[in-house]
Amino acid sequence: MAEEDAGPPAGIAGGGRDLALLSPNALRDGFLEQQREIRDAEDRVMRLQCVYNEEKVRLDKVCQEHGALKAETERHNQKLIEVTEETLRLQAEHQRLCKEIEDLNCARVRCNGQVVLLKQECGKARHELVQESERMDMAVERLAKARAEIQAYNEDLDTCELVRELRERAEDFLAEGISGGGFGAAGA
Repeated sequence: MAEEDAGPPAGIAGGGRDLALLSPNALRDGFLEQQREIRDAEDRVMRLQCVYNEEKVRLDKVCQEHGALKAETERHNQKLIEVTEETLRLQAEHQRLCKEIEDLNCARVRCNGQVVLLKQECGKARHELVQESERMDMAVERLAKARAEIQAYNEDLDTCELVRELRERAEDFLAEGISGGGFGAAGA
């Protein structure tokens, strides 16, 4: 009996003693101890298998989430590429519009300069027109004076013609009177 209480059998527990030397109680205790260790190991294996299964489920879920996130990342990357391309297109359009605005501003400055020159030319033309109008008024006045002078001259000429005609008649009359015997003969 002292051997039974001595602890685990040496051969079973690895004590190095031969199994044949152990008592049946020690063998039974060793067997029960081994059975308990096997059950504990099986429990540990079951727990590890459960943990493994849970971890595998979690890993599968993480892989699915990773796949979904990867697909979403690729969609976002594609969207980012599209947005970047659109941004580049808009930047090019913006630069083109800025150039066009710059060209329009230059054209406006040129047009403003031309408007200033045209206003100056218009002012000069207006001034010349006023001067020409004044010269025209003076010419019209001179023309009116010339017409009046011509009219007066024509009237004077008519008067001179009348005087000449009267003079010629008087001379003719006098010449007839002298050659015809005088004025007395005409009265007799």
